[in-house]
Formats: sequence, structure tokens, C-alpha cells
Amino acid sequence: MVRFAEKIVKMIDIPGTFDDRYIYAIESAPASAIEDDPDVLFPCCGLNASPRVHPSNSAWVLALIAGGGCNAFEATVKFTYCGETRYYPGGTTKVYSQKADVLYVFDTLSWTINSDIILDPPICTLAPAPPVFSYTPKPSNATVPGCP
Repeated sequence: MVRFAEKIVKMIDIPGTFDDRYIYAIESAPASAIEDDPDVLFPCCGLNASPRVHPSNSAWVLALIAGGGCNAFEATVKFTYCGETRYYPGGTTKVYSQKADVLYVFDTLSWTINSDIILDPPICTLAPAPPVFSYTPKPSNATVPGCP
């Protein structure tokens, strides 16, 4: 979806820079977003690039959970125009001014059992442990950037 939107924006010549990014977090800083450039790291990005294994159970792998499904990252459009940057998480109508807010499209950052989040659809079974972090949904907090 993100790459399709990028092609449409370029085709109709909207000014500004338009980049696809993968946003994710790790257990030691679950509210701090990490931003990957998929063109640099393809085919393995986010939590797939270096799977995070639970320190006391090597069968548990970290994943971002949304609607019961496992994710390694949120594919996001990063749009910059006139010095303002906005993040548009794929498959949503949200617009954020900070990349960390993108994480709040997820329900939790959780340990999963023998998950394979590279498969389509991903295999995802939650581990019998509390979530590492629960994300409270955030409404969009930004508007489309515009120059005076």
C-alpha cells in the first residue's frame, strides 16, 4: 500500500519528499520508535532483521500485535514538505508528526511462541506472559504540511 501511494504521489508531481519507512520498537524501549529504510534493508526489516529472543526462553520472539496478528514493523509513509515531516501509517487514516506515535496503531509489543512473522500470513501465538508494552490508541495529531 505504501509503495503504491508513493508511485501515485510521484506520478501527479506533489512537491516534497516521500519515503517509505518501517517503524518498530524493541523491548528495552517500547515507546521509542526505530525507523528503517526498506530500500537499504530489504528483504528483512524491523523485528525480522534481528529477531529479539526472550532472555529466559529462546522459543519466545518479540512481535508487535495488532488485531491478534503479529507484525515486525508498521509500513509508513514519511512525507516532508516545507520543513515539516508527517508519518502516515499504512492501512490507516492516521497522520502523525512524530514517528513514535506510529507505534500506537498496535495493541501491544509482546512475546510470541515459535512465531514466524515473515510468512504470509504470519504465524502468531502469544506467549503466556504479560505484554511488554500496551499501546493506547492515539488519534491523528497532525495535519498535512503546507507552506505559507
